[in-house]
Formats: sequence, structure tokens, C-alpha cells
Amino acid sequence: AENKFPRGYTLKTPYPEYLSHELVAAKIRNDKPSAFIAPDFALNMADSFIEQHVGPGQFVTLTARELARGDENKSRSINTARWHAIFERILDLGVKPVVIRDTSKAFDRPLFDSAIAVEVPVASIHLPFRLALYEKALINFTRNNGPSMLLLYGKSRSIFYNEFDESFAAVSAPW
Repeated sequence: AENKFPRGYTLKTPYPEYLSHELVAAKIRNDKPSAFIAPDFALNMADSFIEQHVGPGQFVTLTARELARGDENKSRSINTARWHAIFERILDLGVKPVVIRDTSKAFDRPLFDSAIAVEVPVASIHLPFRLALYEKALINFTRNNGPSMLLLYGKSRSIFYNEFDESFAAVSAPW
């Protein structure tokens, strides 16, 4: 019972740990850190996917946030035009973009032309496979969303891109 995260979490009163207070407390207590690590079967799946769909060389991932919830001002959703331009520059560097869509959009029409980015629907619904892709990527780009916890509490290189939006507590300036 004392190893639940965040402390005090119950099924009747769940709450997210947005501020990482528990991580600060763990550091002060000198707790041994742990991290999410992809299992071997998922690493093998990722290797097969990369070989068949990405090819040799480095790749980056973009985890797309496409939910309307908590995005009244459209500050949390993906800006596909902006990312298309970024992907063109990344491709010029010889690095391939890989897109992981929101779970609810995983099998919708692609966000990007297949010439600009590879989309991975299975990674949207299979967390061990998603984590394995994250571990194998040069870097992973994401907004703060549920699956980003794999990056926050894993060992993969990542960049969280956010902007303040006072209409939703988790991305407000005071929070």
C-alpha cells in the first residue's frame, strides 16, 4: 500500500500527479529510482517495424495530441502545418519522422502524407510497443498527455513542447 503512485491514490478518488511532488520527495529520501523499460517482445516488434517501414538510419517520433478535451483554445492540439515544415527539415538531415496518433484517431486518415512521415497505428494502442519505439528513437516529441508518462518515467530521450493556456489547469502558468 505504501508503494502506490501518487501517494494517496485510490480507485474511488483517483488523481493525477502533474507536479511531480512525489519525484522530489523520492529524491530527498534517496529512494532508488525506477523507470519504465520496454519488454524484449516489444523491442523485437519495434525492430521488425523499423526494418519494414522506417528503414536504416535515425528516426524521431512525434506523439500527436488530437483530443478536444482540455483544449478549449486549441493550444494543446497538434499543428500539422508546423510539423510538416519541421518534418521537411528533419528529412533533409537524413532523419525519418514517425508519428504516433491519439488512441481514438489511430486508424483514421493519416495526418501526414506517407512521403513526409510514417504513421504507426499499432503504437497508439499497444503501450509496450510504443515504449520500445520511444527507446529506439533518436528523440521523441510530445505534449503533456497520458502516454507521455512513458517518456517522463522511462529512459528515452524526449522533448515535451507545451505552451501556457489558462483555460486548463494542467497547462496554466500557476500550475
